[in-house]
Parts: sequence; structure tokens; C-alpha cells
Amino acid sequence: MKRTFLLLLSGFLACAPAFAQAAPTPMGPTRIDLSLREDFTVPDDELTAHLVAEAQNQDPAKAAVLVNDDLRWAQEQLDKIPQIHWRLGNYQSQQMADDKGWQLKGELILRAAPSVLLVQLATLQSRLQLQSLQAQPSAASLQEAAGKAQRVLLQRFLHDAQSACRDLGMSWGGVLQVKLQSPSQQTTPALLAQAMVRTVPAPVASGQMESRWYIPLEGLAFCQK
Repeated sequence: MKRTFLLLLSGFLACAPAFAQAAPTPMGPTRIDLSLREDFTVPDDELTAHLVAEAQNQDPAKAAVLVNDDLRWAQEQLDKIPQIHWRLGNYQSQQMADDKGWQLKGELILRAAPSVLLVQLATLQSRLQLQSLQAQPSAASLQEAAGKAQRVLLQRFLHDAQSACRDLGMSWGGVLQVKLQSPSQQTTPALLAQAMVRTVPAPVASGQMESRWYIPLEGLAFCQK
């Protein structure tokens, strides 16, 4: 992989009084400034599903009862499956145009492995609507992959800095500073289109998916004669 580095030669001439001869100050160490980046992939081994319980009625209280009943039923189903992490989302009420009453929506957000969540979605969609289905890495998978990428990046930094010293005919001095930033995702997570989730009761399989991430590094080392 091509590497770039910036050489910062620190040195100056000290100015003596006018009646004395100016004498040069010895050159300081040669600094190697490196900017590196390590790309890596992480399996998208977790799904997040957004489901909505929805009801319309002239009386907003009656619509709220219907929405709450559906949410309570869904929670009872989810209590049987501890592998699924869930929470309540937004709860919205809106008066419809042309005096058509009120529309209420209650959101339920689920997170689990695809093999667990996809099976349960078929049951939940008998009373709730699936709004979106998103794949992403689990926290454990991302932490493991990022740790490996960081170790590779640090080794690359040391290798490139030491090589720069040798190319300059100097000996390796040491590391002055290293900054490792947090992992960042290169692309947005896979998202099922709205039209698809409304026409398909539930996906039959998740497939093999992965997301692309990267970690930047800013490092400073020095060489010596």
C-alpha cells in the first residue's frame, strides 16, 4: 500500500549580539507525520424492525384503546422470546381531514438476530404493520472487528515510520503521539424499501450481509542520526 509522510525538520539559527559572531544551533530530530486509514468489514448479524399499531375512529379515546390493545398483545408475544430486545417508540395522534375522525399510531422497535426476529415478524404482522427492517452489526461483532483493525493499523504505523527513517539514512527514534479515532461506517445499513415491507408478510431469509467500516489514525514519530 502506498504511504505518504511529511518530514518536519526542526531547527533554527540563534542570533548573537552584534559584537559576537552568529553560531548555528544543532538540528533537532527529524519528525515523521503519518495519516493512515484501515478499512474493514463487519457481518450484519442483527436486525432492527419498526412495527406500528394503527387505528382510526371518530372518538380518539376508542382509537387509543385499539392501538393499546395491539401493543399489549405484541408485548405478550415478545415476553415469550427473551432473545428479542424491544422497546416502545413514538406514540402519535392526528386529526384527519374532512372530519374523518382521529388516527393513532403506536411504534414498537425490535432488535435481535435474523434467525430469531424474522420468524417472530410473521406472527406480529397479523396485527401490526412492519414499517422498516434494517440490518446492522451487533455491538459485540463491531467491537471485535474494530479491535483487530486497530491492531493492524498500529502495526502499519510503526512499520511505515521505521521504513521512513531507514530511507532517510537515519535510525529509529520512537513514537511521539498516536491518535486513533472511533470506527465510522462507510455506507448506510441495508434498509428494506417501504413498498416491499408492505407487500411481503415477512422476509423468508436474511442472507449473508456485511457493512463496511474504517478507522483513521494520525501519528507522529521521529528519527535520529
